Amino acid sequence: MYQKEGFTLIELLVVVLIIGILASVALPQYTLAVEKSRAAEAVTLLRALMNAQKVYYMANGRYAESFDELDISSAGASGQHLYTKNFHIYIHQPGTDPHFHFDCQRLTNEYQINGWLSPNTPLYDKIMCNPKTPAGEKLCRSYGPKDPAISTLYYPMY
Repeated sequence: MYQKEGFTLIELLVVVLIIGILASVALPQYTLAVEKSRAAEAVTLLRALMNAQKVYYMANGRYAESFDELDISSAGASGQHLYTKNFHIYIHQPGTDPHFHFDCQRLTNEYQINGWLSPNTPLYDKIMCNPKTPAGEKLCRSYGPKDPAISTLYYPMY
């Protein structure tokens, strides 16, 4: 008797179709997870910068006007700007202004992460996510809802 070996074309097409459907479902979740890890890197850096800025404020009575004044070293820092592989961080309000924040702009301009400080208002001691595109909105929304007591534009991260 004659026996067939191997797969038919229909069976191969079904397997390829199933793999395609699984990939189309998994890819958006994968890209969101990768972007969340990039945002976590920025948040870690912002926390370190905010702590260094608090120390500087307690010692000098004002906020540092450049990254060179802070007691932290980071490659890519020059004056008020710090460049990493994925982000551009800059000092937004230096000097004696009572409120201060770092702007951490994603190089793809999908979202921006802001670190807010104020010696008088603990409400400002926050890290917030500001979406710029629908993909950024999806990322920022993944950290939780907006807090209207803080802002109607930003999503609190930490």
